[in-house]
Amino acid sequence: YDLAGSLFAAAIAESSRTGAPVADCLHAAARAAGRELGEEASTAVGAARSDADRRRAVMDVLARHGYEPALDKRKVIALANCPFHRLAEEHRELVCGMNLDFLGGLLEGIGQTDRLAARLEPAPGYCCVRISAA
Repeated sequence: YDLAGSLFAAAIAESSRTGAPVADCLHAAARAAGRELGEEASTAVGAARSDADRRRAVMDVLARHGYEPALDKRKVIALANCPFHRLAEEHRELVCGMNLDFLGGLLEGIGQTDRLAARLEPAPGYCCVRISAA
């Protein structure tokens, strides 16, 4: 929950400074944080030659940051957990939107948005976001 707390604090601070809606600031903060993390991980993913290698590299980055990625039979990366589960139970739209923006930013930073896309696709027992071919 350190990540969620940091993103919420950044959004509140930006909203207080600019007067922009907190939700808009949260989406921007989440995307920027994801992009930064993705840029740090881009070397490993950029060296991957095949689509399977790229998916595996993205899954490794996700696993190192608290997600439990699993590849399903459609070659979609499903997240077997939600790092923000308790928050999402109470504030689903806000928290799932933040997570979608964070993971979208991660793919941007890694440089995989032409191959992979983060999408809201809630399913029982999984995180609300899945990553599939763009």
